[in-house]
Amino acid sequence: MVDMGDIPFRTGGTRGAAHLLFGDWAELGEGILHLDAFLCQNCGRVQLFADSQTRDSLR
Repeated sequence: MVDMGDIPFRTGGTRGAAHLLFGDWAELGEGILHLDAFLCQNCGRVQLFADSQTRDSLR
């Protein structure tokens, strides 16, 4: 498995037409999860793990 590093994933918020109507206000409920990604070079499988910052924010 090759470490692909920290990948920020956006969660919540809105998109599409609501984002066009409300602009940046549509992103008020948005959060970021920081996940560590690992990739198998043989089969292409990707595994994600919550990093310490994400684990601490969920407590």
